Amino acid sequence: MTRRKLPNCRPSLTFQVQHGQNVYTVSVGGDGENAAVAEVFIGGPKAGTDLQAAVRDAAILTSLALQHDCPIETINHALTRDDGGRPASIVGSVVAAIVELGGTSHG
Repeated sequence: MTRRKLPNCRPSLTFQVQHGQNVYTVSVGGDGENAAVAEVFIGGPKAGTDLQAAVRDAAILTSLALQHDCPIETINHALTRDDGGRPASIVGSVVAAIVELGGTSHG
């Protein structure tokens, strides 16, 4: 499976997501061709912490999955949910927000 190369200039959208007591800034980048979601950046409220590192790594892994043509809907379905069906992690909340905003992926 080959990773999709993204153009140097591509569209993006920035928004905020609340998960638990924290607010995160999220930027989602398109692939430049059909505006499909191809990359995710998540900025946490606690710079320099293990939480921030884990959140950034989760965004990188999500981006890599998207660039290898895993549909955002598949990622959304696979992530852990709580007893009420809500995302159990910040990456789950971010992916759910992307899907709710109408984001799609290339795959």
